[in-house]
Amino acid sequence: MILLTAQEPMERLFDLDFQLLADSILMIIAIFVLFLLLSYFLFNPARKMLQDRQNKIRSELDDAQSNMEQAAKLKEEYEAKIREIDKEAEDILSDARKRALENE
Repeated sequence: MILLTAQEPMERLFDLDFQLLADSILMIIAIFVLFLLLSYFLFNPARKMLQDRQNKIRSELDDAQSNMEQAAKLKEEYEAKIREIDKEAEDILSDARKRALENE
């Protein structure tokens, strides 16, 4: 500690004194602690909620894609069965026409 006499004025660096520096340091520490608390209680739960929502949407899109593929497969099977039934119906009709001509 430097002792000053009455004739020597106290020179300050950029007009800063020890009380202002101490208050500034304490405020910086308080803001840092506040940020850590907000990060723990606010930001992390919000990130977790968004990640869960993203995972849910991704799984729903995957389910929708697999359902569409399954629907396309079932539609193809259905159309194949319809073609087979039409062919069988045409065979039955042609056979019935043959018999009708034979019976005439």
